[in-house]
Amino acid sequence: MRRDSKGIALVTALAILVVVSLLVLGTVFSTQIQSWTTRNDTTSTQAYYIAHAGLEKYKTIAFQSFRFYLDNLQHYGSALGTSAICGNLLSSGLDINRNFVIDSSDGDLMPGGSRTESYGGGTYTVTFTPDGSNVILTSVGKIHGAKATDQVVFEPKNAGIFSNALFAGGGISSKYINGGAQVWGSVYIQGPDPTAVTNPPTVISSNGDFGMHNFYDDSQLLNLMGNKFTDNQLQSMLGATATDQKDLCAHLRVAYGQVDTGGNTTIGDSSAPSGYKSSLQGLNVSSGATDISSGGSSTIYADNYPNGNLGYDLTKTMQLPTFAGPCKTGNSWGECLQRDAKTYTSDASTNPGGCDLSTIASGTTLDFDTTPISCVIYDSNNNPVGGFSYQQGSDGSDWNLNVYGLVNFNGFDLHFAKNVAARFSGKATIMVTQDSGGTGGNITVDGDILPSTHQVCDPTCHTPSFPDDEVLGLIAQNDLTFTGVNENQLLSSTQTAVGLFYAGNQASVQKGGVVMGTVIAKGISTSSGNAGQTAKVIQVPGLEYNLAPGFTDLPNDLEATFRILAYERR
Repeated sequence: MRRDSKGIALVTALAILVVVSLLVLGTVFSTQIQSWTTRNDTTSTQAYYIAHAGLEKYKTIAFQSFRFYLDNLQHYGSALGTSAICGNLLSSGLDINRNFVIDSSDGDLMPGGSRTESYGGGTYTVTFTPDGSNVILTSVGKIHGAKATDQVVFEPKNAGIFSNALFAGGGISSKYINGGAQVWGSVYIQGPDPTAVTNPPTVISSNGDFGMHNFYDDSQLLNLMGNKFTDNQLQSMLGATATDQKDLCAHLRVAYGQVDTGGNTTIGDSSAPSGYKSSLQGLNVSSGATDISSGGSSTIYADNYPNGNLGYDLTKTMQLPTFAGPCKTGNSWGECLQRDAKTYTSDASTNPGGCDLSTIASGTTLDFDTTPISCVIYDSNNNPVGGFSYQQGSDGSDWNLNVYGLVNFNGFDLHFAKNVAARFSGKATIMVTQDSGGTGGNITVDGDILPSTHQVCDPTCHTPSFPDDEVLGLIAQNDLTFTGVNENQLLSSTQTAVGLFYAGNQASVQKGGVVMGTVIAKGISTSSGNAGQTAKVIQVPGLEYNLAPGFTDLPNDLEATFRILAYERR
């Protein structure tokens, strides 16, 4: 019996020893697992922070590059404007070296490209991917075998005077834009200082067929222009990048004022062909929904309507340029224009080269009609350096206007009385200003103004296109009128003018008038001349990066903002 007790005690002791050993081993193993887990969590966290550091660095580089592009458009111009989608200048890549050339062989980060750098004992690899109007930055951090991914999607956006089809500010007869115009692209209205008026004025009043659209293609453009051109002619004038716009990122912005839509007004479209975007990107009016009145059969299709922020969405307002307003290279815009222009008056003895304007003058109106004139200034190598010429084409059809730099007709009104093919060296501008007695300063476009379709060899031969190569600017100190169906050269039901246009007072696009480019004015009328308006204004993206002389003197009002759309940690 004692022997059996000793045996039981031994078994019990062994069992207890096994249990204790298992507990000890379990504790050790659990501690080890916790240690491994903690170490893995630590290295994973380290990998994330490394990835995040790379993301933040290149997000900063991207924003700085965006600002640098906006501040140096004269160096980038066409290259950025051609590839930019909805103003996303980063579509071309990041000019990290800031030498005005975006090239991977020069160390720049191209679309779809990656960059690996050491940081914090590990590495991160950042991939830069422009995606339409957005940019995706993906950063993968690695350390001690651990890996983490951090990603951001953001929208680099710029908005300025020239990023619109129509820009109005100041108001005429309390209406800034009125009538039944059709607009392809953005509209911006700068209302009066809210401290100067009791109630916000109505800045858009539409009771007819006013409409805004967010896309167009070449066949639609041909139709809008009255089908008087072939597709090849259109491509020659405008280039492929200007004739097909799947998403204009159109905005209707009102800094201060009310929008009253009625009749058959349509803002945006209910549908669009595959690959094209029908709705406007934004409807942002003054203080919001209280300043938007929709009646009749009017409809609105915008990404933020009706649910979203409908108030003015930029951090600053953009003012209408005026001759008395600021110039980035002088005291006032008017002084800068006068300084840079070749100025012509009725006194031939004081004109550049002694040019006599009397041959094309009818009183105080200059007529580009059936009389040729040449007032070109040449350098010692016989290269044109200023002035203008107006000659009929060798085939006896349209008349060719050649402008070099900035030309000012002081004390005159200007009348385009013929269809004109504008040919010039690079970009050029014609300006008309009042003289000391208040005479002059108005422009009437009574025909077509079109880019040339002729080849230029300098030294390689190519056909210049709008706006990358050719932009004609018109600056009227007072009024600018497109006569539409009232033009005296009407060959079809449509008048077409292509360029960059400014009126210090009112710009009027009458029935049958089609304007491609940007119209800037104190007030814009589309209801003059005839009822049942069919005036059309079509924004051409890229024009804001290819300004004509004189317009480049305006302070850079482009506002750069980054809107973070999504963060993702993996």
